[in-house]
Amino acid sequence: MRGLFNINTDADCWTEEFFPDNSLYTLPIAGKPLGEYYLDLCSRLGLESTRIIDFNFDPHWSQKLREMNKWPMQIEYRGGRYGRDLHKLLQQHREYCGQDTLLVISGFIFVHYDIRTVSSLNLAVVQDDDDCSGEGVFLFQSGKISRLPLTFTPIRSIQDYFRLNFAVLHQDACYTLPAYKVEAGVLTGMNDVIMPNVEIAPPLLLGDNVLLQRGCKLTGDVIIGQNVIVDQDCHLKSCIIFDNSFIGEGMELVNKIISSQRIIDPYTAAYILIEDDCFVSEMRNVWKQDASVLLDYLIALSLVVVMTIPFLISIVLRWIFGKHSRFFYKLSLDRYPGLLKVLSWRYPLVGSSDSSPGQTAVFSYSDSFSLARSNVQRELDDSYFRLHNHFHMRLSIVVKALINRLFVTDAQRRHGLNTDGTRTEHGLYTDGTRTLHGR
Repeated sequence: MRGLFNINTDADCWTEEFFPDNSLYTLPIAGKPLGEYYLDLCSRLGLESTRIIDFNFDPHWSQKLREMNKWPMQIEYRGGRYGRDLHKLLQQHREYCGQDTLLVISGFIFVHYDIRTVSSLNLAVVQDDDDCSGEGVFLFQSGKISRLPLTFTPIRSIQDYFRLNFAVLHQDACYTLPAYKVEAGVLTGMNDVIMPNVEIAPPLLLGDNVLLQRGCKLTGDVIIGQNVIVDQDCHLKSCIIFDNSFIGEGMELVNKIISSQRIIDPYTAAYILIEDDCFVSEMRNVWKQDASVLLDYLIALSLVVVMTIPFLISIVLRWIFGKHSRFFYKLSLDRYPGLLKVLSWRYPLVGSSDSSPGQTAVFSYSDSFSLARSNVQRELDDSYFRLHNHFHMRLSIVVKALINRLFVTDAQRRHGLNTDGTRTEHGLYTDGTRTLHGR
């Protein structure tokens, strides 16, 4: 048996206003792309292959589907827009359908099921349906289309989407959500950091690599995606925070969706764009000339004095052996040219360079973590650093970064470090605060 997904919407679908960059299949429901709920269902029903048709083709999701080995079936993801007439859809994909029984999910819908009990036996009960242009889950066999009696929710507005997220969160046992249950109603991802004095109340879902700073209050019905920083003294209730978001200090958000730089009110369908560091998608440099920069200069000068002889020795060794030794990286000698730029006032010691916004200078806040960080995480770290930048923090970053390099293995160096010493591999929070599922 095979599967065919076709999310058919009108040209003016509401998602184009609020989430213009999202494929509908990747729109998160309780932290998980909608299309992956479909794939979970098909996997449980025993399908051998699935074709996904998307009018807003997402190359990133396409690559993710190719790399994941989560579902025991062949998955074909392709672009194209088709109408709601199932007969025409099947005719256009007749080379794929063949003589096999076909499961069709049609429309922008969320299909409700219980992952613990759903099985191929559910396909034995069908309902004859002359309406072949509607939404739902259909079975095509022996030239006949029948509707499967599976409950589904159409997602026809931002309010429908908002309510659906929490309906799924309240029924977390029925689905495979991207988190671990640590207590009733509380689900967390990998490598989440919850600082002291944080108050949380169920239901709550945290994605991977979430940092909750001191004094945060999450008082129920909160869904937070991956790679998110919630700064100190924030209050969140009935909120959905999309991936790669930064929530600034002291924000109070109730009944809101945070996506990129948008704060969306789902009940009024209104939104505002924020262009400062409360919610950041594009990193901007705000390095300021102040008295503490002189202290940074002295730190850089001290490091240059200490590193000069080892650096010169490393140059000779490279000339002899044709490559740098492992100690070149362990001793942070690759940072030596950057330190010279600090002494010439061309680079800050810690932060982002003026010429390349979003790129680290010699050290960055991300370097203070013991494992590598992705580019998105580094941008979020830069945003957090800009809001909390002071001399003692910069000194701590330099010291931690130098110490961390001493313990970098050869494998980490090959896969987690660029030639300039910055890190690009997926990273984790490991700064000694309480870490959840840090494995």
